[in-house]
Amino acid sequence: MELFADRIHAIDSENAFKIGPKILALELQGKNIIKLNLGEPDFPLPSFIKEEIKRQIDLDNTHYCDPKGLK
Repeated sequence: MELFADRIHAIDSENAFKIGPKILALELQGKNIIKLNLGEPDFPLPSFIKEEIKRQIDLDNTHYCDPKGLK
């Protein structure tokens, strides 16, 4: 008996990883890219965003929203 169903092979990797080679190709063409796909941004976080994040944490808005979005 198999441990996993055959359909498990239909699961793909995170799409954010697929964009890496496209980003690299554009950079090699000399294009300036602001990377927001994975990990840390390549620029400092603006202070007004940091303050809003702190405010939202104090309001206990730290959970995922509904996948359908906010109203």
